[in-house]
Amino acid sequence: MAGSVDLGYSRDFAQRWILGRVLGRGAFGVVHECTAAAPAKAPVLTAAVKVLNKARLVSPDAVRREVAVMQRLGHHPHTVGLFDVCEDDANVYLVLSLCAGGELFSRVAAGGAYTESDAATVVRSVCAALAHAHLRGVCILDVKLDNMLFSNTPSGDDVLKVADFGLAQLCAPGEHGCSPPVGTAFYVAPELLLCHTFGPESDCWSLGVATCIFLTGRAPFQGTGTSSERAILARIALDPSPPDYQRPPWGQLSPYAHSFVQGLLQREPGARMTAAAALSHPWLRGEDESATSTMPLDASVLVGLRAFHQAGRMRRLALRALAATFTPEQLPAARDQFAVLHAEQPDALPRLRTALRSLSWGADGAATVESIVNDLDAGHEGRITWAEFAAGALRGRHLCRSEPEAWAVHVAAAFRALDEDADGFLTDEELSRRLGGDGAALRREADADGDGRVSLADFESLLRRSDSSRDFAAAMAAARARQR
Repeated sequence: MAGSVDLGYSRDFAQRWILGRVLGRGAFGVVHECTAAAPAKAPVLTAAVKVLNKARLVSPDAVRREVAVMQRLGHHPHTVGLFDVCEDDANVYLVLSLCAGGELFSRVAAGGAYTESDAATVVRSVCAALAHAHLRGVCILDVKLDNMLFSNTPSGDDVLKVADFGLAQLCAPGEHGCSPPVGTAFYVAPELLLCHTFGPESDCWSLGVATCIFLTGRAPFQGTGTSSERAILARIALDPSPPDYQRPPWGQLSPYAHSFVQGLLQREPGARMTAAAALSHPWLRGEDESATSTMPLDASVLVGLRAFHQAGRMRRLALRALAATFTPEQLPAARDQFAVLHAEQPDALPRLRTALRSLSWGADGAATVESIVNDLDAGHEGRITWAEFAAGALRGRHLCRSEPEAWAVHVAAAFRALDEDADGFLTDEELSRRLGGDGAALRREADADGDGRVSLADFESLLRRSDSSRDFAAAMAAARARQR
């Protein structure tokens, strides 16, 4: 990128800010501390400024994208915020939150005395930042300990903030982008290596890796100390085995820590815990039942509600039957999201409409949002019951992988509830009585083997169905074939 390119930002940096000491150096520039030249007019008195050398930058679009991402994120307690953008002929100046407490990576590398409880506190902050970003359509794609910084509050407490959005991409909830593998080898998600696709789930994989390093001092796919970057990437892409939770140092950690990491290091993206769901996990939540009051809305729940609306009538019937087999305590992430939306209160539907409008809809968006709300408010009472919400928000694919035994029990119970004559099959007549209309058309949606009836295996397959799952499995099979 030529140094003379004008990006259209303000050119009065020197009138707004006074450069101070150097805080760090990178490939494209230097980070300084800075103070406001006119305190009465400044958003903050002291800040950090990232000085990007135009001659070293790849393209103007990379800078514009980073600025757009940070503007979309706004000012969240656990993300580095953008206060000002300026430029001159030689540099671009990004004025950011000052994080004078240093990197989390440096503290971990120094062997600080972090307990498992300390680790959970730190990871909770990162989850809150990721959930905020994902709801606003931002995939960070460079989640790692090096990019987690501490800022000092006036009270002297450390606050962790996620930093460095140079690789981040705007990606609407429910959509996925295409990109060659980006980020650091230890942290990169399998789908970036296998399919060159990314979404919020890619950040959650990286969070799982970061949590492993934080808890154990090593990356889960690190291998031997002499492993090359190529070997590490091959292990991430193709090695199906999770960490051995029985061996040191995992054996010294709680089962909740094992479960948390396992929920994030799921190879199929759709089976991973989301960042917002992770905040409901017992390892992060502990005994704090008041945490729901600060819980962020989960973008994946909105996507799930949209998918429920777009599903066929037979799949909706199956999801409603499955949801009816769970209590709120058995689905803590969905329970917390239900509470976040205040779904049983009279003002729940306007709140839900506002949240759903954050998704990408196309020309008929308003009508689609209204249809989703009508689907959920089946009783037309102006509110959403737990059973209605759970049917729309239930992430069956996650449950069937993270808790396979419980999944089997719940699927069997849902099937029995629909199987009126208890003969082990759902027939056209039974389905017609349940939903009205052409029972045969409903049955064909689930009748995988074409034998004219829906078995328990057909029913389970319908609930687990996911095009993205099949695509990912095919990509993995093809990648393994290339390795042979």
